[in-house]
Amino acid sequence: ASFVTHPTAVEPPSQRIIHDVPPAWAGSNPDAELEPFLKLLEGWLNTTRTLKTQRGMTILHYAFGDLKLIINELEVEVLTSETGGPEVLKHIKAAYAEYLDKKLPKAIERALFAKEAKRANGESMIQYVARKRTLFKEISRAGCNLPADALGYLLQRDAQLSDKAWDTLETWNQGSYKLAQVATTLRKLERPVPGKGSAT
Repeated sequence: ASFVTHPTAVEPPSQRIIHDVPPAWAGSNPDAELEPFLKLLEGWLNTTRTLKTQRGMTILHYAFGDLKLIINELEVEVLTSETGGPEVLKHIKAAYAEYLDKKLPKAIERALFAKEAKRANGESMIQYVARKRTLFKEISRAGCNLPADALGYLLQRDAQLSDKAWDTLETWNQGSYKLAQVATTLRKLERPVPGKGSAT
């Protein structure tokens, strides 16, 4: 039997190329950038097709600034071992341990009393709720678990609502301040009303 072959079209670059590039960070502003970077790096280690013996060196290759100096402290034998990737992650966490150890006063200040605790002008409810809940998680990671009712009330209070919007929320929630419920109804405030355009 004979087979007919057709010329293949030029294919776009493999997605593997994208997935095999680890996140890069200079190691600066760890207060704000460390945790997002570590999350991306752990995600990359869990999904990359890069050989295990190449992961440590690959992370080093794409790092720059202070972070490159920190990773470079590891011996080549460690970087090229089967556990090179996890060892690099562990080493980074150790180097920035004081930033990962969330101090309670700092977390409470950011979530409850700082300017960033309140909803900013022009910030959508979806953005505000997501950002505020992240700040609440920092308090929890610092070892303080506030009741869901308290968190819900704080979320509602700092949303900078008009009197009418506050009354609407109170009616919808029927006196409940559970965090999940307040978050849902706050987002609901901005849903478009059919025939009336966008709600405000």
